[in-house]
Amino acid sequence: MANWIDDLADDLRRIAAGTHHDPHGVLGAHERGTLSTLIAYLPAAQAVRMDDRLDLTRIRGTDFFRWQGPRGSLPRHYALSWRDSHGEPRQRVDPYSFAPSIG
Repeated sequence: MANWIDDLADDLRRIAAGTHHDPHGVLGAHERGTLSTLIAYLPAAQAVRMDDRLDLTRIRGTDFFRWQGPRGSLPRHYALSWRDSHGEPRQRVDPYSFAPSIG
């Protein structure tokens, strides 16, 4: 997994800068091989959970969080919850759990 995240370093940098041409190709849930991986970008989040049951791990040195588990283990649409930099609770359905509607 570390190599895969290392391979995404430039994509993550461009998403954080708002210059990535296809953030949907990186963010949200993706299945690769036997694993499902979820990547979320939540600036200023302290800790992130999916559907109030699974903890996401911060990608070191970034505002990106990931979860990884067996292929097919993620629901189609899921909610992310977190505490912001002021300690306030936040929650939303991940917009990247929906297919893009504009090509």
